[in-house]
Amino acid sequence: MNSYGIIEKDIDKNDKTRLIFDLRKKYEYDNGHIEGSSNIIPDIKILNKIPKRCSILFVDR
Repeated sequence: MNSYGIIEKDIDKNDKTRLIFDLRKKYEYDNGHIEGSSNIIPDIKILNKIPKRCSILFVDR
């Protein structure tokens, strides 16, 4: 970890119970993102559909 939190190399991309949401603008996401992440705008309707057993990692700048 660094002073900003978790870095990409610390993320287990094979963890099927973790969802990675990239909150940056689409052009930032398109210029590079964590493999397996989804570029979304958080919405309570989306978040309520996530199974309780999943952990969520939010990515921003």
